Amino acid sequence: AMLLSAATQHLDEDDAEEAIATATTALGHFRQLGDRKGVADSVRVVLSGYGLQDRMQESWSMATDELAAFRAAGDRRGMAAMLVPIAEVELQERRADDALRSASDARALAAELGDAALEAAALLVLVDVHVDGLDDDRAVEAAERALELQRKAAEPRGEAQALLKLSDAHLAGGALRDALQTAKQAQALLRDRGDRKREGAAVLKVARVYMALDTPAEAVRCVRYAVE
Repeated sequence: AMLLSAATQHLDEDDAEEAIATATTALGHFRQLGDRKGVADSVRVVLSGYGLQDRMQESWSMATDELAAFRAAGDRRGMAAMLVPIAEVELQERRADDALRSASDARALAAELGDAALEAAALLVLVDVHVDGLDDDRAVEAAERALELQRKAAEPRGEAQALLKLSDAHLAGGALRDALQTAKQAQALLRDRGDRKREGAAVLKVARVYMALDTPAEAVRCVRYAVE
């Protein structure tokens, strides 16, 4: 558990190499113990690390192999945990129907199990699927549900992530004021956490909305703040 916690911390710091190495070590321990939850959580960290390094084929290969193992064991949580990164790869590869199916299946399994964090992760992939598919109403619905789950879990970083996805959904649908409000809320949460790097990314999203609102002076002010 300590190794997995350390791996997650490395991931939070965007240190993909250390996250992968530490999570891989944790994965070996959990396999020896027969702890399938530990295995699933460790694999998710490894896959997230691969995502940071754009190693999508390796992510796909590992996730599909683990999905088959969890399915054979009848482990629904493990299945849901693997379907989320599978959906992310499918979305990157423009396989929209496959991504929609995988993310929807992951969401349904997580909801049945009462795993709010996993359901939220699946919903955030669904936001991107719906935005790409120009289904703005469903994108907003998925983002709002993810936000609700993260708020119930009292997880500020997850809440900020959901707010930024909701901003994307509003922006895609032309609800620019709503997009601006949610992006600013995400920025404030990250600022309060002292997460300067992710706050900077949120500020750039605010700037993007200001450009859509045809207020370039505000956008420039945001960019200057982000690069300070």
